[in-house]
Amino acid sequence: ASRESTIAHAFASAIAPNDEFEDEKIRDAILWLGQDPDRDLRCAYCDADAKTWDHVAGIVKSKRFSGFSHRIGNLLPCCEHCNSSKGNLDWKMYMSKIEMPEKKRQKQISLIQSYLDQFTVSDILPEGCPEIDEMEEIKGQIIALMVKADEIGRAHV
Repeated sequence: ASRESTIAHAFASAIAPNDEFEDEKIRDAILWLGQDPDRDLRCAYCDADAKTWDHVAGIVKSKRFSGFSHRIGNLLPCCEHCNSSKGNLDWKMYMSKIEMPEKKRQKQISLIQSYLDQFTVSDILPEGCPEIDEMEEIKGQIIALMVKADEIGRAHV
């Protein structure tokens, strides 16, 4: 199952649209989040030190490419804990699970929503896109070959 998930993420990353990550675009996004782009970034969810970027909408859902992207409007600075804890949860649902004063939570939710309204792009790839279908077929072949390799390996142990 973990192999299948890893392969799904690799294929989704290969096909997901992405931005040219220009310094000015990134600065604007960080400023919109109320942060100083010349200092260490803070997690958009819990305000801890940000060491990663979270996909607000995951690029994989049910082991398939979701149609979402690696674009600025789908990425938020994030601490490692929140990034791994959030997983594919809706960001508002995740925010409701973080222990913090309600006033601060509402401020963060408002800030993130404002950011998403400003930067999110709506060019999500549609289901039935030929490239996605072809990638899914290739992914299935790779997974089948890995299962076969596992069976061969177990037969010789």
